[in-house]
Amino acid sequence: MWRDAAAARRHLDRLAGAGRITGWGLECSIAYLAARRPTMSYRMYRGDDAEDLNLGAFIREVASRGAQIAVSEAEGSVAAHHGWRPPGDGFATRGVWRSRQVVLTISFASDRELRFAAQVVAERFTRRAEAGHLPGSWWVPDARVSGTPNCPPGMILAKAFTRRAGRRHAVVLTPGGPAPFWGARTHPVFLPEPFGRFLRG
Repeated sequence: MWRDAAAARRHLDRLAGAGRITGWGLECSIAYLAARRPTMSYRMYRGDDAEDLNLGAFIREVASRGAQIAVSEAEGSVAAHHGWRPPGDGFATRGVWRSRQVVLTISFASDRELRFAAQVVAERFTRRAEAGHLPGSWWVPDARVSGTPNCPPGMILAKAFTRRAGRRHAVVLTPGGPAPFWGARTHPVFLPEPFGRFLRG
């Protein structure tokens, strides 16, 4: 456990700046990683008008009658990538951008509804050269699936490494390999294929 969130930020920013991880998140709850029902968590950046609208659009498109929905906040950083930057607070350290995020977590009644949600992420919330995606969508959408052994179409198996940081939890995603920091807990998680290819580790 890190003493507090500030100590975790410093350590994780060094890892991102050195290219050992793509980025990290500090989250109030990581219960979604131990979900017992098919669950998807989806992140959007705070401070982007199009993404703020996407929060409601995402709920309308994927939430079913049996779904349980929770909204929370998180923060994170990501290594600078081909001139791209998120909206928010700017550089955390050289080559690493800091951001504030909204986390939407939806727990579904069945794998069938989860597969539909994964399809919506791929078709409507993944930015691509041709038209069809919603404004504010990401090239590599941060959607995470847990609570099921079945990989939804268009997603791949990866690892989420977590460690307490004061009252929060640090989360680092990698496509595989050993933990990037000491004392980590490992959780299997499914990620959209473009996101999985983007990750280091």
